[in-house]
Amino acid sequence: MYKNLTSFVPSFKQKLLAVNIDNIASDILVKNYLQSVFEQQDYYIKIYCWVLENALSKTNKQIHQISFLDFGCGNGLFAIFAKHCGFGKVYGCDFNENFVAAARLLASAMNVEVDDWFVCNENNLYKKCNNLQLDIVAGTDVIEHIYNLNIFFSNIRLLNNKMITAFTTASVYENYFKRNSLYKLMYQDEHIGSNILEATSKDEYAGLAYFEIRKLIIQKQFPQLKQETVLQLATATKGLRKEDIVELVNTYLQDRAIKNIQQNNHNTCDPITGNFTERVLQIKDYKLLYNQNNFVLQVKSGFYSAAGNGLKSFIQKCLNKVIIIFKNTLFSKSVSPLILLIGVPKTSN
Repeated sequence: MYKNLTSFVPSFKQKLLAVNIDNIASDILVKNYLQSVFEQQDYYIKIYCWVLENALSKTNKQIHQISFLDFGCGNGLFAIFAKHCGFGKVYGCDFNENFVAAARLLASAMNVEVDDWFVCNENNLYKKCNNLQLDIVAGTDVIEHIYNLNIFFSNIRLLNNKMITAFTTASVYENYFKRNSLYKLMYQDEHIGSNILEATSKDEYAGLAYFEIRKLIIQKQFPQLKQETVLQLATATKGLRKEDIVELVNTYLQDRAIKNIQQNNHNTCDPITGNFTERVLQIKDYKLLYNQNNFVLQVKSGFYSAAGNGLKSFIQKCLNKVIIIFKNTLFSKSVSPLILLIGVPKTSN
């Protein structure tokens, strides 16, 4: 049921004016992220409208009949906007409890009653949501961070075999400049470490490069291994979290074969949380993933903020026009800053 949500934007922005970010988040990572969203609120709200309108276009239900989950809700603003627009039931979840706590406070400060907030990842998604009767699961800038996408989509199908999914990602492989900037970011996390206070569960690993963390995990679990072998295994296990690293090393001890598990050697994740830096997949890989999980995938090109009147804004406005003109082509994705992945179950066609 298509519905234009732009009419809800002015009143939503009015609610944002009452928010004092200092009262919402004390955690530095959460506070900085929320501040960034507030500074670019026009752009983010436009994205929220875009995602929700596309998801609504794939269902025959009225908006007040729909149960909606913002998966990987972060600061919670997307879920809050959905509730403000009239979705019947709205829930928000994130694997980071600090973000969930901040989302709850933000909703309260904006006087929007989101139905529930909870800590959740792809592994316990079904357990947490099996009584919520969800119709739509969506998220912005989250799908590229999920550790196991097959488990994620499998649990979505278990929850509702007619579930509509809609996810934006700025990890656009087809955009050369985006791809290479993300590769640099991954290299930073993998080999240098980060000053960002990542939500890692072990203080002993804080600030270390992901490669160093994997090396320490292997050394502690398998002290009998030679240093050369440890380094080889630390390289081969890029993109795995601790329990899977241990499993792979145990397999190595049985067959003495080191197998690199990554198709894209740039992709890397926090070995403690499993949170990917910015997993970059080609559109053809997403189509294969969705097809394997019984979804038909539609990919839409995004748009730039184009705020202001300077040269950068002018260029972005021109690029937005190019994206619209070539919207159904791969070329539009090659200049787009983000894409929208809309999944519709095959059984519902």
